[in-house]
Amino acid sequence: MDTELIPLSGNYSYHSYRFLSFEIFERPLCDGLQFMSLVFLLTLLLPAHNTQRRRDAFLEHQQRKNSRLHLLNKSKSSLYHFQVIIHTIIFSYLQTMLVKTFGSAVYGVEAITITIEVNWLSTSGKDMMIVGLPDNAVKESLQRVESTFKTNNYNVPRTKVVVNMAPADIKKSGTAFDLPIALGILGASGQIQNSEALANYVIMGELSLDGEIRSIRGALPIAIQARKEGFKGLIVPVMNAKEAGMVNNLNVYGVSHIKEVIDFFEKEEKGLEPTVINTREEFFHSQYDF
Repeated sequence: MDTELIPLSGNYSYHSYRFLSFEIFERPLCDGLQFMSLVFLLTLLLPAHNTQRRRDAFLEHQQRKNSRLHLLNKSKSSLYHFQVIIHTIIFSYLQTMLVKTFGSAVYGVEAITITIEVNWLSTSGKDMMIVGLPDNAVKESLQRVESTFKTNNYNVPRTKVVVNMAPADIKKSGTAFDLPIALGILGASGQIQNSEALANYVIMGELSLDGEIRSIRGALPIAIQARKEGFKGLIVPVMNAKEAGMVNNLNVYGVSHIKEVIDFFEKEEKGLEPTVINTREEFFHSQYDF
C-alpha cells in the first residue's frame, strides 16, 4: 500500500485535527516524517485550558503563601515592638533601684557614720561586690547574707549588685555591717516594702546563717553619733540595746532576728518598742556588781 503524506499547512479546526489524527492511526507508519507529524498533531491537541488552570492554581498558591508570610512578618513585628516596650518599662524601673542604709564605724571612742549604697544593676554581671575599702570580714558578709536570704525564703539577686560604703577612703572592718547590707539588698531588689524609711535609721548587727542577729561592739558611741546627726532611731542587736539605750532623745530598738526588722519597716515602723533605760537606776545597781 502506498503511503500518502497528509499536508500540515492550512487552517484546520480542532475537529479537523482530530479527524486527521484518526486517519493517521489507520494508515501504516512507515517513515520518520509521518511519525513526527503525529507527535506534532498530538501536541496541538493538548487541552490548553488545563495549562491555564495549573497556572491559575500556581498563582493562587503564591498569593496565599505571600499573604501568610505577610501576616507572619506583621505578627513578628508586633511581638518585637511589644517586647521592646516591656523591656523599656522594666529597665527604666530597675534603673531606679538604688537604696541607702546607714551604719557606723567605731574608731577608739568615736564613731563615724557610714553610708551604705546598694544598687541592683539588672543589665550586666551575676555577682555581688562590695567597694569602699572593706576588709575580709566585711567582704565575707555577702556569704552570710546569701545564706540568710535562702533560709528565710528571700531571693538572691541573679544580676550584679554593687554595695558602696562611703566615705570610700576610710577602712571598714568587722561583721556589724551584715544587717544594713542585707536590708539594702532587699530594698534594692524590691523584696521589702517601705524601703525609703531605711535611711531614717542607723542599723547595725552581725548575721548568722539563719538570720539571727548577733551582738556588736561599740554600741554606745554609735548611739551618740546617731543622735548627734539627727537620725530617727537606732536598730541594734537586742544584746546591745541596753548599752545604746543610755543615750536619751534617741529611739533604740533591740532585735534578735532579721524578720523582726523587715516586719518593722513593712508595718510602717510599728511593732518594735524602744528600749527605755533609767540611767540613775542602772548606775545605782551597778555599784553592787563589784
